[in-house]
Amino acid sequence: MSADGSDPKNLPGSVFHQDAHPITGKPFICMRGFREYHTHSSHLGDRWENYRGQDGMNLPGLLVQLSSAWRKAVGP
Repeated sequence: MSADGSDPKNLPGSVFHQDAHPITGKPFICMRGFREYHTHSSHLGDRWENYRGQDGMNLPGLLVQLSSAWRKAVGP
């Protein structure tokens, strides 16, 4: 839920996609390091192997990025 109480889905420029992912059929996060990003037809050339082992691409780093994206999308 957004800071103002509105539904945050389909925010322009957001990494949070409410439409169905072509493989999972579920809403997804479109951000490097997340499986749905790397398996989406738009990003097949951007392979996970290019990021594995980089600073910030482990689980804690991805959670920090996700938290930042959420705050940017819905407000503080």
